Amino acid sequence: MLLRRVTKHVREQNWFAVFLDLLVVVLGVFIGLQGQDWNDDRLRRLESKSTLARIESEFKLMHKTAERRRGVMEQNLLAGSRIVEGLQSGTLASDTLDDDLTSLVTIIPLPPPSVVFAELQASGRLDRVLNRALTDALYEYNA
Repeated sequence: MLLRRVTKHVREQNWFAVFLDLLVVVLGVFIGLQGQDWNDDRLRRLESKSTLARIESEFKLMHKTAERRRGVMEQNLLAGSRIVEGLQSGTLASDTLDDDLTSLVTIIPLPPPSVVFAELQASGRLDRVLNRALTDALYEYNA
């Protein structure tokens, strides 16, 4: 339909109408592409928010686990100091000695690497994290 109209205008040598038809087509394509770009940007921002929420919830859980580990480590330090004091004074408390020795040999593992970050790296979607400082901090944490 548009081609017939443009051909008709060319035969009639109505250059203004030819220019107007071409302008309408070019503007239509431009607006369509611009709309697609806006939609892509909106989707990228939504994916970024979702990814940041996942990272935040993962690190909140890691923080709770680290707090529990810290409590265990404090108990281990107290047990160690009780044993050292008992050895120095020559009076080991036999009622807590077994528990204190057990505490000293308890191994507390290091916090695990970020699963969400590893997933983003493996899938090649690290660009979802729009904050470069956060990306650098995640690299440093996982190292």
